[in-house]
Amino acid sequence: DAQQVLAAAAVLGDRVSVDTLALGSGLESKPLVAALDELEWRRWLIAEPRGYSFLARIVREVIARDMLTPGQRHRIVQRVNPADPSA
Repeated sequence: DAQQVLAAAAVLGDRVSVDTLALGSGLESKPLVAALDELEWRRWLIAEPRGYSFLARIVREVIARDMLTPGQRHRIVQRVNPADPSA
């Protein structure tokens, strides 16, 4: 679950709300919160008033660019914005 949330956070931008992470990861509330807690504990993500972000921007960029396939990135964006044909 934490990997799904991390992937969604990497693809969806600098600061991502919990609601957007839920859509992007496809997780329900309870496993999402547990994954976010784990990612904060391990210092992958930090909670900010405007959403979650990576502790280091370069980590987000590497995950989004090098650790996810184009198809994975596309599916994450489509889960958040299914009406966007360019996503």
